[in-house]
Amino acid sequence: MDDDVVVLKSLDSLRNNEMVLGEENYDALANSIIMASPNSWFLKKWFTYYKDFNDTKWSESSCFVPWSLWHLFPSTINVVKERMLRPNWEEIKFLYHELWDWRDNYTVHLYSRFMVNVDGTPERSLQELSVLNTTYGEIARYVLWKDPKIRDITEWMV
Repeated sequence: MDDDVVVLKSLDSLRNNEMVLGEENYDALANSIIMASPNSWFLKKWFTYYKDFNDTKWSESSCFVPWSLWHLFPSTINVVKERMLRPNWEEIKFLYHELWDWRDNYTVHLYSRFMVNVDGTPERSLQELSVLNTTYGEIARYVLWKDPKIRDITEWMV
């Protein structure tokens, strides 16, 4: 799991699958969270394609290859649509500028490497997060206080 993926709901219901990936968009799966049994056929097959890995075109091996394998061998993988990787990197504005209904998501990928470009800052203070009216703000409050509602924390901020 990438270090900027937030788990919002238990993944236990997915653990009985040999391989689980999230669909990033109509033509790609994502490797930001990989759930696989130790002997997953799909994972072993996918790994063989990394012999030709090109870091400047990382998405070919990391997103498009598993998508192609899924379509060739659909019974070897459980692909979670909508609930793992939405909003996706093409929808990043919904994380940092708008509100996205994430309540049914298992996970959300924050794409933190893009945060400074999209949000104008590399980080947010606790005070900012407590009132930030965006998806990112809601998720931060949910993680911090188990409740996404905007709150006034000025009383206990020193």
